[in-house]
Amino acid sequence: TRTPPVSEMPSLFLDDPRPILIYDGRCKLCDSWVSFLLNQDPGARLRFAASQTDAGIKLKQYAKIEIDALVFIGSDRALLNADAILACLLQIYDAPKDSLSRNPSLALAVRFAQFFAPPPIRDAVFDLVSKNRHKLFQDYDFCKISDDIYPDRFLFLSDARNVENFPLVIDDNEGNFSVNHNEEVATSMI
Repeated sequence: TRTPPVSEMPSLFLDDPRPILIYDGRCKLCDSWVSFLLNQDPGARLRFAASQTDAGIKLKQYAKIEIDALVFIGSDRALLNADAILACLLQIYDAPKDSLSRNPSLALAVRFAQFFAPPPIRDAVFDLVSKNRHKLFQDYDFCKISDDIYPDRFLFLSDARNVENFPLVIDDNEGNFSVNHNEEVATSMI
């Protein structure tokens, strides 16, 4: 298991330590993924921000991610695309024993997928789906940025306060981590 070095915690995570998934709010596939995660996560262990919102834009700028990507941002690291999907599932299923979301069997299945599907294979599958998602699933004519059932799980501009000027660990999907001090750019691409 690759473990990133610990970095300073952004103030965005001081009041609420839950990680954030940044997704394309116009994409029906991405919206379905967010809906799936919301339904699988009664313990509310994840937050969400559409990449088109001020919060999504600021968080991606903070992480120096300048590409169209699914992004999982924790207090000390950012994971992209396939790794973001696996991180979301582990965040939900590999929860503490008292969490409503805990499911050790599914957490083991996710870890199995991480081990037996190396990053190049995961990324290739993710890239294939990602490049064809707009053709296969079309897009919404609007940007879905919230959910009536879970409004407290979605971030907006007021939630994106004080995200700049903090280091963040960037995972390059090859087990290498670098600390981003607003000078480096993540190199993983869709």
